[in-house]
Amino acid sequence: MYWHKLLDVLAQTKAKIVVTDLIPVIENRYTDQASLIRCNADVERYNQIIKKICKERNVSFFARYDKWKAQNSEELYKDAIHPNAKGQQIMAEELYTYLNKNKIL
Repeated sequence: MYWHKLLDVLAQTKAKIVVTDLIPVIENRYTDQASLIRCNADVERYNQIIKKICKERNVSFFARYDKWKAQNSEELYKDAIHPNAKGQQIMAEELYTYLNKNKIL
């Protein structure tokens, strides 16, 4: 429901919208204070839901999950779910490349 409402509001702005998926989590780094999404199976289900909603609404969807999961990217995280500075830089470069390739910029 949240995604539907969010995309409805954004559609009224006439802005170009790109939704990105969640990147994998580092399951072995979780603590009691960690978020509710603790395993990659949950991330994968969430990403599929977001992707389906974007497709239904003709919204660009930028998927990075598979690429990040395929590479051993644990050194790009500062905790279980948040990228460190190097990880954020890589994400920014990936998004910039996607936006250019798809002529969204």
